[in-house]
Amino acid sequence: MLHAAVGKQTHALDAVSVGGAMSGFDEHMSILEALVRHPGARRVFEAHGMNCSLCLGASTETIEAGAVMHQLDPGEVVAELNALQHLEVGSL
Repeated sequence: MLHAAVGKQTHALDAVSVGGAMSGFDEHMSILEALVRHPGARRVFEAHGMNCSLCLGASTETIEAGAVMHQLDPGEVVAELNALQHLEVGSL
């Protein structure tokens, strides 16, 4: 049973890592890529009034463009997204 739980956690972490290291968010990635990269990204966007998971433009719109459209500082949104990497996936 423990092996199955560890396998699930490892698989979840693989979704947010590149080459064994956690990959970060940046202003130029699409909102959809951010949503796929970490399950907590949706909460970050929604906390800023960005309902990105419902937006048709999420697949092509960058984090920067979405933040500017909502009159937000893109750097602040990206910093909060990058802070997600320090949280355990299971704690979400």
